[in-house]
Amino acid sequence: MNFLETVSEEESVKQHIHNLLFLRKWEKPFHPEIWIGIQDFLFEVDHPQLEILLSDMIKLRLEQFEPRIDVIGDVQVESQPHLNSLKISFQFKMKQTGMISEFSDVISRKR
Repeated sequence: MNFLETVSEEESVKQHIHNLLFLRKWEKPFHPEIWIGIQDFLFEVDHPQLEILLSDMIKLRLEQFEPRIDVIGDVQVESQPHLNSLKISFQFKMKQTGMISEFSDVISRKR
């Protein structure tokens, strides 16, 4: 009986991106530089600069810590204050296969 489920390379990348988005500073021992901590930004006052800051930060971290992809264009961050959430989406190209895919996720504040 095999309890391990295999996932495609694309799904593996998407899981890693999701994990990277939620990783907080110092959660990786000895690597405080690997973090985005998106959930901390859900409590910030909604303003356009926040979306720009997050977009740049996410793209930089992906370039640094997800070597299997190239981000195409900008990372879109859309604040949804009425839902207490952020929508993050972008396209990426798998370096190994050249396949283009899209990542999209809505991060919500839990009460």
